[in-house]
Amino acid sequence: MYVSSGARTDGGEVDGGLFKKESVYWKGGETAYTAALWRLNPEVDSPEIEVFARGIRNAWSFAWNDRGELFSVSNGPDAHQPEEMDFVERGKHYGFPYQFADEPASLKPYPYTPDLPPGLVVTPAIRNFGPAAGGSATTPIATFDAHSSPAGMLFCNDDWPEALRGKFLIGRFGNFLKDGSYGYDLLAVSLQRNAAGIYEAHTETFLAPLARPIDILKVGRKLYLLEYSRPIGKDSNRPMNPGRILELSW
Repeated sequence: MYVSSGARTDGGEVDGGLFKKESVYWKGGETAYTAALWRLNPEVDSPEIEVFARGIRNAWSFAWNDRGELFSVSNGPDAHQPEEMDFVERGKHYGFPYQFADEPASLKPYPYTPDLPPGLVVTPAIRNFGPAAGGSATTPIATFDAHSSPAGMLFCNDDWPEALRGKFLIGRFGNFLKDGSYGYDLLAVSLQRNAAGIYEAHTETFLAPLARPIDILKVGRKLYLLEYSRPIGKDSNRPMNPGRILELSW
């Protein structure tokens, strides 16, 4: 069984960071079990936590492709950094809190960003070559628009419509921070390895606009999409009405 364990901090702060005067905030930084994916054996009475991979800030969702390879999508920090999609392999470190997306560790988003420990090798996030979600062929990013909050995620096998087979569907909850509106959609992401064998993403908008999609689920030949609330866009005038469950079938 695999479990996502999110970060206890925004960006690795150990004294409360921007909230140091607020005693209610955790001030102990990260732990050996946070910002990680765990693996456990559910068939034993007292399963031990194996930290499968580290440095993944907050993987709201993860999924396997048809080759048994594991991928995750994460919510980033308040700092204006792209939201990551990672090819997760056992024992690897994906950067948090030392570096974000595909930026060098020397470019620190916060004054308190800790230095990269000597000898630690960081596996960068998948670069998005567009045309959607902030990436483009000329200026790819790793991976999606900052603050767009990728959430639900699944892989489309052979029982999906042909145009979606072999792709990931990823919902994006949408931003609360910064100007503009990012997310509020459902992406179709196709991954291909480049000449160096590294996965790259071709990303298209499959369905938009949506009202803060927070999870997706496939049952038979139906896709269910859970909306958290009804506002669409960061500055929507629509009240925070109850969300919906949308059904798409084929």
